[in-house]
Amino acid sequence: MNQLQLESIPVPLHPHIEKQWQRISDSLEQVSLSKKERVELTKVIIGSDYVVEQFVAKPHLLAQLVSANKLTEEIQANGYIKDLEALLENVVQEADLERELRLFRQREMIRLIWRDLNRLASTQQTMSELSALADACVDQALCKLYQWMCLRWGTPYSKAIPGEEAEQQHLIVLGMGCLLYTSDAADEED
Repeated sequence: MNQLQLESIPVPLHPHIEKQWQRISDSLEQVSLSKKERVELTKVIIGSDYVVEQFVAKPHLLAQLVSANKLTEEIQANGYIKDLEALLENVVQEADLERELRLFRQREMIRLIWRDLNRLASTQQTMSELSALADACVDQALCKLYQWMCLRWGTPYSKAIPGEEAEQQHLIVLGMGCLLYTSDAADEED
């Protein structure tokens, strides 16, 4: 049973934790947490309304992350790329691509927040993984969109210069905004 662990938590925080614990009850019903995981979850619900909102909206996420042993795992940059390549392999529509990328990012943000709030990663590790996550999402979205563009309109080539062959042109991202460490408006769609 997933009993709340309040022994090491200051008393003034107990009502807030109890309220949040109740809000994620659907998530808790789907998973059996160890005492260590319950203590970690308590820290997370104190520190992140974003994670609570994700568990309320998607009760299966906690069980999914726990069963895959993903909550405490450090992910290398190429790990995000491999995971996304596999996840997006059979995606054929832009709306599905957007949804899968959003769900992947939400799941990974929960993992990063969990590791950060439980001090399972240094700030440098967290920021490196966050940057790698952003890079992988942009890269994989760009690859998928480029493939579709080439199928629909043909592969773009540079203008041939006399004596040289035309070169295939690829899409690039020159700059983009900040991937926030907390929630953003896109999360409200799911």
